[in-house]
Amino acid sequence: MKREFRWWLGLVFALPTACLGAELKELDQYMQQAEAWVEGVQKAGAINRFSDFDNALDRYVSAAYALHKEATQAAQEYAKSRGKSGSLERLTELEKVVAAHFNRAQGVVRGVGAIHAAVTTGKITISAEALKGLSPTAREELRRQAEPDVLKRYNLKPPAKPAPKSQGPGMQVPIALQQSNASTCVMDSGIKDSIASVLDMLVPSAQAATGLGCTATCVASVGAACVACLLAGGVALADEYSRWRKCRNASRWTKAWCWARFIAVVG
Repeated sequence: MKREFRWWLGLVFALPTACLGAELKELDQYMQQAEAWVEGVQKAGAINRFSDFDNALDRYVSAAYALHKEATQAAQEYAKSRGKSGSLERLTELEKVVAAHFNRAQGVVRGVGAIHAAVTTGKITISAEALKGLSPTAREELRRQAEPDVLKRYNLKPPAKPAPKSQGPGMQVPIALQQSNASTCVMDSGIKDSIASVLDMLVPSAQAATGLGCTATCVASVGAACVACLLAGGVALADEYSRWRKCRNASRWTKAWCWARFIAVVG
């Protein structure tokens, strides 16, 4: 009887970890889908639809946000009980996986930036179906940055004043990232017009979010300091999730940047 009881007890405590492993695997699948879309477009030289990319990013953020909330609740219980209940394991594993994903997300941002640049010069084409899926913001960004032949191909009216050409490698900073407007993703002014400079903004801006990455704090001091860190982290992540939602109707280049920034904050 005692042996049977210990077996069931072990199973109960193993279930959360096993479930987390499955959830993290699913998170990785969404990352792979985003990477596959970028690779596929670059190989084909054409964008047939945006839905695969959009779904991958949306599902990744939703899953990561839910996982972080659950992991934080377990960690808060651990801190408040001073290690008698709850767990830090979920939070530790999630932060570890998402931190690794951030490096891959930067690759996706580079790829999407390169695709966007190629679309503006006509090296990569957009199907009629995909063109219909462009939001007004994305369409305006394309209209302002595309070359005359490309505008003619897609029946887009040239802007009254053409956008200045990029002086650095890559492409221009997305319109939404140039605007200090609460309804869009926000990027500090004065950024050089290049993919590299946009990527450089990801790490400092993510590190500025307080309260995230609380595992080390909770291991060092189980109690009030840990709880305070976790609470601050929850607020910071909620703000970042709200920022992400405001990016969803922007161009894919802007959306990819906001997605990578969200991952940086979680990890």
